[in-house]
Amino acid sequence: MLHTISLNKLRKELEPTKALYEWIHTEYVNKVIDYAKLPKSEQEEIRKKLETIALVMPSHSLLHLLDDTGFSDTIGSGTFAVELLSPAERGYVYHMLFDIYDLIIKPYQSNGESVIAQKASDEGIGPKIFKLGKEGLVEECINGTPFDMICLHYSPAYCLDFLGGVSGEIYGRMHRNGFTYSRNKFYHAAEGPRHIILSEQGPRIIDFGVAVLSDKNEDFIAETDKVSAFFNKIFPEEIGLRIMQSFMRSYNKFR
Repeated sequence: MLHTISLNKLRKELEPTKALYEWIHTEYVNKVIDYAKLPKSEQEEIRKKLETIALVMPSHSLLHLLDDTGFSDTIGSGTFAVELLSPAERGYVYHMLFDIYDLIIKPYQSNGESVIAQKASDEGIGPKIFKLGKEGLVEECINGTPFDMICLHYSPAYCLDFLGGVSGEIYGRMHRNGFTYSRNKFYHAAEGPRHIILSEQGPRIIDFGVAVLSDKNEDFIAETDKVSAFFNKIFPEEIGLRIMQSFMRSYNKFR
């Protein structure tokens, strides 16, 4: 649900729970370790604090990211619309809408994500980066069709070469720039390549939280092997083979 607000109003609304938010990130870390050993009265006090902060935690996290990235200075006193996307492994992700553009602001999921996201931005593989902070980033919102929706809703006969070519380009360019999407997890077995978006500007990867910096050829080979395993799992053998042939042609071109 979209919520329109100004930065000044957001700060004012959150001021009563500011100390509680800071407590969550400092004292609570130590309290939770020894929670079972605490007196019942202290356990109840902690529970009430958590119930209170849970209602405003998304708003506090947004304000923290805006300040961390310095994007709060860019917004100034103007109003904006914000939408909380589904919380994932990385934490809260926000979709911010302004008059002529919209952005994504989110916390880092891994230590190397800022470096990889900037590389991807410079290469045109991922969203354009506007701000990098110590704990999160601000990037353009990529609009288009998720790659896994193409896999599910288009007849393979019409898009075999396209599927292979698009994924081959993305991963060839990634490997050329010294990173892999993940050495351990390439495509989600059930959902497919959900982070590839087919936009008007071409294919883009919208999330690098599990990406890994690497200059090892064996990592790149392992990743392409996982591509093959994925396509062979969701398509009949001959179709999966044709897609991989297209993938490798495109991959070698851009690698």
